[in-house]
Amino acid sequence: FYGIYQYFFMKISTSMSWVDVNQFPELRTRVYSTLENPNVLAEYLVLVIPLVLAALWVAKKLRQKVLGTGILGIMLLCLLLTFSRGAWIGMVLAIFAFAVIKAPGLAVFVVLLAAVSPSFLPPVVSNRIASIGSLEDSSNAYRISIWIAVARIIRDYWFTGIGLGLMAFTKIYRDYMIAGTYALHSHNLYLQIAVEMGIFGVIVFLWMAASGFSRAFTKVKGQHWSSYLLAGVTAALAGHLLHGLFEYIWYSPRVILAFWMSF
Repeated sequence: FYGIYQYFFMKISTSMSWVDVNQFPELRTRVYSTLENPNVLAEYLVLVIPLVLAALWVAKKLRQKVLGTGILGIMLLCLLLTFSRGAWIGMVLAIFAFAVIKAPGLAVFVVLLAAVSPSFLPPVVSNRIASIGSLEDSSNAYRISIWIAVARIIRDYWFTGIGLGLMAFTKIYRDYMIAGTYALHSHNLYLQIAVEMGIFGVIVFLWMAASGFSRAFTKVKGQHWSSYLLAGVTAALAGHLLHGLFEYIWYSPRVILAFWMSF
């Protein structure tokens, strides 16, 4: 509710570092609610929205379904108003994953909705979606410059990594950054793990994630209500980890806590 209030009533000014004003002159507000940054809010919402969807799916009483639908709509609108493209991609995967696991009919609905959505989305949203992957967007070009620099750090510190924490990263990164492209982190979860902990850190993390998903998939069968909630958690983690390809999703301790609670 607070994020939606920020957009429609407070009309907070968006930081220049959060949006390319030349590419999106109409985008004046990206909401962040109580989490200081729109991307952090979006990361949190991707982790919790699939749980609401799962709870709604197993609700028996009409008032529960109405309440759940209202909550889900509010959270989806707030996620939309963060204008976080990586989170939007992660959310689509999360909902699609839940549908494939537990509700095939929902998967068809998601595909149809994605097909017709460009015709009714406001231009500020459709333009944001269309810019995904575009190098004309300074945000995308900025990330690629960082990823190249970080790849060079990993090449030199592939065995041990540079150590944990953003202080270590900023000290080493400034010797590798390209054309003065300053950064606090890698803007990619997997590159950040690799640069901090080396190749073995990445292997352990990927093994842990694969093991967790494997165990979850053996438990989501059946019609017990708990299997739907587990499917929601699994879908949320899938969307969250996909978002990690485009953003360092563990920048906020609160999001880290939400991830480990879910895992």
